[in-house]
Formats: sequence, C-alpha cells, structure tokens
Amino acid sequence: MAEIIGTISAANNLIETAFQIIKRLRQAYERQKESAALLDSLSEEILSIGKIVSIVEDEDALQTANVSAVLIKLRMTEDNLVNWLKKADPGKKGLMRQSLYQLVHGSKEYKILGEIKDELTRVKSDLSITIQVAHVGVTWTAKLEIVANNKIIRRVNKRLVKLFGKDGGLKIADLLEHRSPRDDGLFQLSEADLASLNSGDDLSSAGSEIEVSNAEMPPDTNNRIIIGNSTKAQALMINGPIGEDMWRDISYLRIENNTAEGNSTMVNHATSFEVLKFLTERQDANKERERQWQSSTNKRALNELAVG
Repeated sequence: MAEIIGTISAANNLIETAFQIIKRLRQAYERQKESAALLDSLSEEILSIGKIVSIVEDEDALQTANVSAVLIKLRMTEDNLVNWLKKADPGKKGLMRQSLYQLVHGSKEYKILGEIKDELTRVKSDLSITIQVAHVGVTWTAKLEIVANNKIIRRVNKRLVKLFGKDGGLKIADLLEHRSPRDDGLFQLSEADLASLNSGDDLSSAGSEIEVSNAEMPPDTNNRIIIGNSTKAQALMINGPIGEDMWRDISYLRIENNTAEGNSTMVNHATSFEVLKFLTERQDANKERERQWQSSTNKRALNELAVG
C-alpha cells in the first residue's frame, strides 16, 4: 500500500509542476493564438488526469496492483512532459524571445510533444478503464465464498459516474444493479461473475493495455485465487501485489485457467517496481516496433498503388 501511495504522490507532484509551467507559458505567449490553444489543450488534459488520480488517492478500494501499474506508466509519461515543458519555460532566456508555435511546429520538438500528448491520452484511457473494471469491494471469505461490499461499491461508483458520466461507472456496479444484497449488505458472487468482469470485451474495444485481475483481496484474507484471466495483443496483466510481497504467509493459493496470447504478458506472483518498470518499457518498445512496421507496410502499399 505504501508503494502505491508514493506513486500517487509522485504523479500528483508532476501534475502540479506541469500545470505551473503551462500557466507561465500561457501568460508569456498569451497573444499568440496558436500557442495559447496548444497550452490550453495540455492544461485541460492535465487537470482531467489530476481528478482521476485524486479519486484513486481517496478510495483505498481502487488502489489495486493494476491501477498502480498504470499510475507508474502515467508518472513516466508526465515526467517526459515536464522535461519538455521545461525547455520552453519562459524562465529560460534562450527561448523567451521565440514563439512557442515556432519552437514546436515543423520541428523535431513538435513531433516529440505530439508523441507525449498521444501517450498521455492513452495512459489516461488505460487508467479510466482499469478503474472501472476493478473488483471494488470484492473479497473471499474464510469459506472461499466470493462476496462484494454494497456500501463500498455504491460510494466509489457514485464518484466515477459524476466524473465520467453514467456509462463510466464501475462494471461491477452494472453487474449487481438488479440484484439484492444479503442482510449483511454483501452480494454473493460466483466465479462466473468474476469471469464476466474479466472478459476483456470492453477493454479490447477501448484499446486498453492493462487489464484487471481477480487477485485483489484485502491483507487480512489468507487465501489467493487467480482464475479465468486472459490477455491478448500487447496487454500487461499483474495478478499479484506490487512492491511488498504480501503473499509470503498465505495458506491457500489457486492459479488456473489463465492465458496470455500474442505479445501480451501476465504475471501471477508478487512483482517488484523494477520488474514492472522493465515490463512497461518493453511493452512500449514492442508497440513502437509494431507502429513502425505498420507505417512501413502502409507506405509500401501506397507506393505500389501509385506505380500501378
């Protein structure tokens, strides 16, 4: 838990730093319409991401291994953005006389900023989807029953719907919408219910690269069950704690019917931040190679059509 709190804090600090630099740039280039529009777009994206991170910070139920994995990726992307913004910071005399528009348009710097903006948008989408499909309030009882806490689900879902709209709430809330909780306020779930949450249909259509696992259980539960998960394409799934190995003293571990296809990666054990960083960077490298291959293929096809 301490690790994800540190990740959230770092992400928030980078958001604040980026926003302050953008604010200074906005004031310096206020009369340049193109520059102002570019900075306003960046500012809106940063503020939007900040609202999502704040919900994760407030809600312990959302601080899962998979959300943590996306936050680490977000922190890396924000760091790239802040480094780029520092180059254009009006506090640096060398760039003060230059138009931000002239600085970035038609140049290598513009391409770099475009790539950072695109990655920021992708990570924001990943974070939103990973939160929405999280197994909020789900625990395993001592009798290996799967139950969901109605109070926690309703509270978290209300915040997400307010931020994302009615279609942006928790997937588990939709699953339980027409069911009645037990007298103790808990919903009884089946393994089929968990499998439906992990089906990946919504994730695939939204282009998500990091999927939720069903291994997220509170530290007082001495059992871990990881079943029916699947990854495809360039997906990365973490089915265990990140940082501290909270599985050292478990008494029951069940891992079955999990599949990883294509260039996807699935980890069914505790993972260090160093390993996660390596997996994330490898994932980004694989995506870049795939994009370059696709671009090269498209160019060849266009050339062939032109010759024909």
